[in-house]
Amino acid sequence: MDDDFMRTKPVFRLLLSMGVPMMISMFANSLYNIVDSIYIASLGTEALTALSLIYPMQNLIIAAGVGIGVGANAAIAKNLGAKDQEAADRSAMNGFELALIAAFVCLLIGIFGVRPFIALFTADPVVTKYAVDYGAIVMIFSFGNILQVYMEKVYQSVGRMMITMCFLLTAAGLNAILDPILIFGLFGAPALGTAGAAIATVSAQIIVFTFYPIASHFRPIPVKFKRSDIGLDRKQCRQILKVALPSGLTVGLPSLLTSVLNGILIGFSNVYVAVLGIYFKIQTFFYLPASGLVQGMRPIVSYNYGAKEYERVRKTVRYAMLLIAGILAVGTLIVEFAPGAILSLFQADPDLLGAGSDAFRRIGLGFIPSAVGYVCCGAFEALGKGWDSLVVSGTRQFAAIVFFSWILAPYLGVNGIWFSFPLAEICTAVLAFWMLRRVFLKDGILSGAGPNNPI
Repeated sequence: MDDDFMRTKPVFRLLLSMGVPMMISMFANSLYNIVDSIYIASLGTEALTALSLIYPMQNLIIAAGVGIGVGANAAIAKNLGAKDQEAADRSAMNGFELALIAAFVCLLIGIFGVRPFIALFTADPVVTKYAVDYGAIVMIFSFGNILQVYMEKVYQSVGRMMITMCFLLTAAGLNAILDPILIFGLFGAPALGTAGAAIATVSAQIIVFTFYPIASHFRPIPVKFKRSDIGLDRKQCRQILKVALPSGLTVGLPSLLTSVLNGILIGFSNVYVAVLGIYFKIQTFFYLPASGLVQGMRPIVSYNYGAKEYERVRKTVRYAMLLIAGILAVGTLIVEFAPGAILSLFQADPDLLGAGSDAFRRIGLGFIPSAVGYVCCGAFEALGKGWDSLVVSGTRQFAAIVFFSWILAPYLGVNGIWFSFPLAEICTAVLAFWMLRRVFLKDGILSGAGPNNPI
């Protein structure tokens, strides 16, 4: 393949070739999460509540892997676009070392932090046992997930989307096979309940991570992990962390939001905590494919920004926004007209079915406007403007929702919390569009200024 294909291939075709494999991968990843919950739902509402309570800690793992991976992705693609091979190689190795450090921190949290965290929300012994059994295993063995996600981002930065798609599909398949065996004790295995689901998850992640060095041996990628680059390079780490920290915080914001909302909802009923947990699982069914397209968009934007091909940057962002709005429009139709069918997958009792249907219909009103904030965040990260991405995500995924919940809940009860989601998306869309336009003007992207795109 032409090493300069990200600068020469027609933008729409390039975005589809980069984005569609990742959309399929992320769609499979959403099934990964949903399959866990469907099997665990058979253990009762307490088990679903436990997974909802442990979700913020589990999301820390994803935040670490995605944050460091996106930071390295942007650095590698930008350096390759600028034809600086040595810097691209150092970025890859330094990012891997940072991922190992993050995995060690998660291990410590898994050993010492899970039970105290759950104790903040419930004293129910059944819920606590389910949550601790699942959460401790997932956190202690998080290295498989963090390193798998990191390598996925490295491969994306050089355009190898089909390989990551195959590996993610394999992980989802392994998890789906191992889940019932280990949860219910099939084929002579012990019935481990939520601990079995956790073991299935981490096993699939560790196995799939090992595929990446094997793949790179048989089909080398344009960046190399060299022994001479071992040891954290201050310049490259700064370039990675400039995007990684705000990107990781962005991914981690749902953890903080879920913790705050769980604290409010549990005052109404445990049912609403289970509803929120199911919602966050279901919304990945739509947002993870959208995320896949954004992941396909990022290296294109980074590469062409480094190469000063500003018109291609604008086109990539515009096409991504239209495609993601279409994906989320489908999501809106499903949650508005078939919430009961979704909830029935989780063996919902009448209380959970009624509460969940109302919640899904209200939250789903914000899906389409969220496309603006979602794509703008990805564009900011690709351009190395990680803190701008954090401002938008912080507004969208935390500040605005908490603010509107605080205003509306005293008057509308739990419905005030559900309505806060679409209100937050609309406000964030306006903010994100204004901020992206400002960045494009400042960097000459909007006017097309630059050596390769003279005004």
